Amino acid sequence: MDNKAQKPRLPVRLRLAQNNADDSRRFCELSNALYVRKVDEAYYRWQFFDTPFPSLLMMAMTEDDQLAGCYAYHLRSLAATGEPLAMALDIMVAPQFQRQGVFRALAHEALSQMQRYNPVAAYVMANERADQAHVHGLGWRRVNRLADWICSTATVADAERHGVSVIPIRMLTPDDEQFINQVEQSRRSKQLFAFSRSAVLLTWRFLRNPRYAYELFRCEHRGHLFGFLVLKTFRDPVSGQGLGDIVDLIWAEDDPDVLSQILKFALNYFHRRRLDRAVAWFQTNTVLDQVGEALGFAPTDRYRNLCCSVLNEDYLALEEASRWFLTPADTDLY
Repeated sequence: MDNKAQKPRLPVRLRLAQNNADDSRRFCELSNALYVRKVDEAYYRWQFFDTPFPSLLMMAMTEDDQLAGCYAYHLRSLAATGEPLAMALDIMVAPQFQRQGVFRALAHEALSQMQRYNPVAAYVMANERADQAHVHGLGWRRVNRLADWICSTATVADAERHGVSVIPIRMLTPDDEQFINQVEQSRRSKQLFAFSRSAVLLTWRFLRNPRYAYELFRCEHRGHLFGFLVLKTFRDPVSGQGLGDIVDLIWAEDDPDVLSQILKFALNYFHRRRLDRAVAWFQTNTVLDQVGEALGFAPTDRYRNLCCSVLNEDYLALEEASRWFLTPADTDLY
């Protein structure tokens, strides 16, 4: 008789999701059973199959072809080096399959599939449960806790002054794309790990998003393009409370006065829509942090954990919180 301990048999089989109605239905049913914010087939296609970068969704299937869990990756690139980095998202395990090794199997197989792109690291913006699973279960490192910063929208006067104009747009032009590329080049000299932006990426992320309506603004200073601002109004599906989200801000020059006027515009934009509070992140390791604090933004006890697994030792600096420049646009938090 063989006395060696037998490895427990995993109650599922793993496979990549397909762009078809059956897998879409399985994914949406599991997500909608676990979370208040609902998804549909349009979200499924957009998130995993219409991306402007490589992406995958690993599924854990039962013997009767039901979805027990899933784990997805988007492949992004770092502005500083152009190197690929894998962002984990849409991580779910059905309650009846938790604590049976399904999460670990999904995580390992999904990352194995991403290895063809040679990512220098994998990262996730995790809630408390996912943080525990990645840090204690998979051995990832918790790099930082990024808090929501909140400010009253009634604290500032009209922001469109001192030569600053903020103009709503519905599409990005070739000139806009050239400007974004120039900002990307400037980021490479700042020794911060920022994710690459492009007109194609921003169009996919904000203008073609099937889940939320975003407002994209072109910001000008004295007639010259200074950057782009992305806003979203959000109503909590549980409390019903309305909030204004400052989702993304791209700028060319570290001019605190201009950045302050742009943030004031955002506060006024939300105030005119009867939203009392605005939310943003101000742990970007840039001048934006000081500008936000000066306007009255303050951290709350609501946060997500930035967890990272470095796969290339040349990028161990990714484990340092002070080296990251992240906005909500760089995550799967909507």
